[in-house]
Amino acid sequence: MEFKNKKIHFIGIKGAGMAGLAKLFKAEGAIVSGSDIGEEFFTDEILKKLGLKVEEFNVKNISKNLDLVIYSTAYQPSHPEIKKAGKLKIPLMSYSQALGFLFNQKIGIAVCGTHGKSTSAGMLGKIFKDAGLNPTVLVGGEILNWKTGALAGRGKYFISEADEYQAKFLSLKPKAILITNIEYDHPDYFKNFTAYKNVFKKLVKNIKPGGLCVGFGEDKAIKEVLKNFKSKKILFSPKKQKKIFEKIKLQIPGEHNRVNALGVFLTAKQFGISEKAILKSLKSFKGMRRRLEYKNNPSAVRQLAERSKFLIIDDYAHHPTEIKASLLALRETFSERKIIAAFQPHTFSRTKVFLKDFGSAFFEADKVLILDIYGSAREKKGKISSRDLVKKLEKNKIDVHYTPSIFECRRFFKNIIKVNRNKPQKYILLTMGAGDVWKAGENLI
Repeated sequence: MEFKNKKIHFIGIKGAGMAGLAKLFKAEGAIVSGSDIGEEFFTDEILKKLGLKVEEFNVKNISKNLDLVIYSTAYQPSHPEIKKAGKLKIPLMSYSQALGFLFNQKIGIAVCGTHGKSTSAGMLGKIFKDAGLNPTVLVGGEILNWKTGALAGRGKYFISEADEYQAKFLSLKPKAILITNIEYDHPDYFKNFTAYKNVFKKLVKNIKPGGLCVGFGEDKAIKEVLKNFKSKKILFSPKKQKKIFEKIKLQIPGEHNRVNALGVFLTAKQFGISEKAILKSLKSFKGMRRRLEYKNNPSAVRQLAERSKFLIIDDYAHHPTEIKASLLALRETFSERKIIAAFQPHTFSRTKVFLKDFGSAFFEADKVLILDIYGSAREKKGKISSRDLVKKLEKNKIDVHYTPSIFECRRFFKNIIKVNRNKPQKYILLTMGAGDVWKAGENLI
């Protein structure tokens, strides 16, 4: 299909993946428009740089002169713009279908897993670019080196983060996949862990003949998923590839990031990139926006860490395992600092299913602030509240405070800064969650 001069409208364009996909279609010559809610998103700046004016949702955005409408699956078929496109018989594609259409035309490398897939895909994309392979890259977040999550390359490779939610990644037909880990998540869609693992098994079946699968070898679920995979399979672990693992140096903190970088290293090596080139690229990788992102000044992380009294950090962690890993990484890196962690639970179903695990995820924090649950477009209410999590944390002797709104969280942070400005103790003010909690840390100092 030729997209040059085709008018394509994106419903829900502010989503990280959708914004990146819009950039790729624009690079194909399409005339792109988009709509979303009026709320501020971190992708606003990315879309502005693309020259795209985002309209608020309105059926008037959908007209007969459109050639294609691509919609985010955060929105149901009952969404007014989607309904009107159907009524006007304008061709419709979901985000995953549109991504699959572009991805499957190239040699696709899909990076998946419950945790760490965005960062790992960002690392891999950067390695291929630095090696001169001119890849197309799409990641559900902003790669700080590029200040975008999408790269429209003219080479033969397409590296994409592959999202398991709603089985979206089954639109992809990759030549290779990298699986970081598999742990139960998205209980609003997958009824149990078996159903969750099964969707990964289906993705493995999508791998093209003679393909490759790289997976974390200490993960039982990954071993199960790859049990019947007949093509080339590489299982990695710090113990198994000890010499390589010891050579990996990253700017971003956390043992979990180094483990994922090992999988990235082994994947890139299979495509003919030299060890020296891979290690050099990894060493200069600045990380991802909203993944342990230093808000004071991301371009001078270490220098600021040494001299800034209040270090503002934002993290996307929204699963108990991710919270533990991020807090541990910060504790190991900044042992002398007190960590004040503000967490905004993401979706009612996840909060309910993992309530006990959330209750034991914050032991590395000195103080925890809990905001109201961010319901998201797909789940606006539930039978649980953030107060239930506060009670669970109190039961575990955590110093916890209920700060329901962004405003109240910011006020708490500002008071910490005011009271402790002239005291010797240094602090990390940390925002965590997949919603809009990041706003609480904006321009604090």
